[in-house]
Amino acid sequence: METSLLVNIIEQSLKKLRVLKLEDINSAIKVTDEIIFREPDSYSAYKAKLILLLAKESGHSQVIDDHEIEELLNTMTEFDLMSGKSLRKEALLISKANSELFTLEDEIEQNLDELQQIENEIERDDDKEITDNKQGLFFRKINIETKLSKLTNSADEIEKKLEEGLLSDVEYLNEDLIEIPLYRALAKGKVENVIEEAHALLEVFPDSVSGHYFLIYALEQSGRINELLEVFMSSALPSDKLLELEDRLNQSMGEEPKNYWKRLR
Repeated sequence: METSLLVNIIEQSLKKLRVLKLEDINSAIKVTDEIIFREPDSYSAYKAKLILLLAKESGHSQVIDDHEIEELLNTMTEFDLMSGKSLRKEALLISKANSELFTLEDEIEQNLDELQQIENEIERDDDKEITDNKQGLFFRKINIETKLSKLTNSADEIEKKLEEGLLSDVEYLNEDLIEIPLYRALAKGKVENVIEEAHALLEVFPDSVSGHYFLIYALEQSGRINELLEVFMSSALPSDKLLELEDRLNQSMGEEPKNYWKRLR
């Protein structure tokens, strides 16, 4: 069979993963092995196999060798995803910021032109008395200067957010490799392992939403509410990431940890 047909089989299998029978999952795993044999540089093939193995483990209560999962994850760490999805996200961020900045620059330019006209008009008026017209010009000048100050502050804020959002080689996280092992540990009830790994993650990446999420979730599962509150209180996450964390925690309320494989994409 052509590789494109094999890929289609995997795509269809993943779409109906929740209702796949065990023998269908085993067949799909063999297909991913064949794709990997033909296309060893296909990150998606390794991830597809990983998802199928995790569905087999959690969805069908089959024992999967830890070594097999670790070997897959280790192989996936060798891929440089900076050139793909992450860079596209970064490009969108830059594009959005540029669009907003261009709009602000146009407004700033228009207001600067208007301000110059008003100043010229004030200079042309040699009358030392404050006429109604002159008073009106002064008020317009003050209003425009205030507006210009707000526009330039907005532009500075957009540039600041853009710089904060840009990726760096040091800070970039592949969430597949970070989150899947932690989800798997939660599914197996290894809460203490998750707490330990989340602490280790936050030592290196203190702004990691994933690290905070798994630490708080695991502390809640183990009944350590005081520690959970302390994590929240001591968190230095910026407001946007704090909102993202709260949203994730709210979405996970009442969810069964062993069903995490259903959300993998």
